[in-house]
Amino acid sequence: MKILTSKLAIIPLIILLLIGYFVFFVRDIPYDVTTATALTVSIRNNQGLAISNRSVSDADLDAIKHLLGQGTGVLNDSTCLCVGVDLIFDTAEGEMVFHPAGDDTDAVRFVYNGGDYYFHIGAENKAQLQEILERYGAVWPFGV
Repeated sequence: MKILTSKLAIIPLIILLLIGYFVFFVRDIPYDVTTATALTVSIRNNQGLAISNRSVSDADLDAIKHLLGQGTGVLNDSTCLCVGVDLIFDTAEGEMVFHPAGDDTDAVRFVYNGGDYYFHIGAENKAQLQEILERYGAVWPFGV
């Protein structure tokens, strides 16, 4: 009985070690917008208030899903100006919100469990994303 009790005492220690590992060492979070069924573009003013919320067409949804796709975001990788435009995806897992950079960088930010995660989409994809979002009221540069 004593052996069983001592083995059970190790379980909380193992759980705490696993939690510590994920908190301090796991800096990458996967994302996937390829399953999104709808996308709303929200444009915000300098005070952070939404001034426009527009659903995108199916063709533009497919194009943006292709541009952002799936990948991994890195915790606090950037100090980009990723404010001013919200891309709000409806997915099977729930709502996912992404914030493209409003300057000339190709960074995109998303928030997960209170942390800011960033990934880069490349200059060509950024130009295509910018062209699409301008149809919904985004004007570059923003958030600068």
